[in-house]
Amino acid sequence: MNPSRLRFSWLLLGTSLLLGACSNDGGNPSSEPEARVRITTTPAVRQSFHATVHAWGSVIGDPQRARSLSLGHGGQILSLHVAAGQSVRAGQPLLTIAPEPAARSAHAQAESALALARGELARTRSLFEQHLATESQLAAAGKALSDAQAGLAAQQAVGGGSASEVLRAPADGVVGTLAVANGDRFAANAPLLDFTPAQALAVALSVAPSAASLDLQAGQPVRLLPALGGDAPLQGRIRTAGRGIDPQTHLVPVLVEVPADARLQLGD
Repeated sequence: MNPSRLRFSWLLLGTSLLLGACSNDGGNPSSEPEARVRITTTPAVRQSFHATVHAWGSVIGDPQRARSLSLGHGGQILSLHVAAGQSVRAGQPLLTIAPEPAARSAHAQAESALALARGELARTRSLFEQHLATESQLAAAGKALSDAQAGLAAQQAVGGGSASEVLRAPADGVVGTLAVANGDRFAANAPLLDFTPAQALAVALSVAPSAASLDLQAGQPVRLLPALGGDAPLQGRIRTAGRGIDPQTHLVPVLVEVPADARLQLGD
């Protein structure tokens, strides 16, 4: 036998065995089960997430609409007709006041100046008709009368012409702090009491610095609950949120607007 031909036959046999083994592995599926994963899909929904911040506060007069009542002259308090926190109606008496002597003296002087100006105008007009006074003199006398009338009106506006004067509520509202008591004397333009018109209240809250770090902003809605319970929650909005800590309370001040029809009282 030719050695070269035998060697070639073994090579063919080895090749056929190798091809047969490859054919057997590819034709038989694996006996192990395939792994399966169940996937559940859910549509995306857009929602708002609310952060809860606990704070304590009280009802105050709206700083933008509350004001102090005063008079343009000094005087003395004869009687108080209201107390702090009292609700009043428009025109209701608040204080009875005796104007100071200087105010009554100024009113008397204004009355005398008006009487003198009227007489001077009448005399100048008579002289003008007799061609003994000029038109400029007549005009000056007329202006002096107008000035005297304005001076008296100013004194009457500040109540200097009466022995007593009543300070009345300018509108429906709530009396705040009283700065005077019976018998007190006061100077001109000194604040007598704080007055908050009806439906002009706000809520001053104090928030812990950790809660304020949630980035409280003006316009955010707020849900207010009465401290003693009983009443329904009140909806409001933040008007201002402080960016500093109050040195006395060590809390962050927040001012909340409330609806005009909210049934609140100062100090609630």
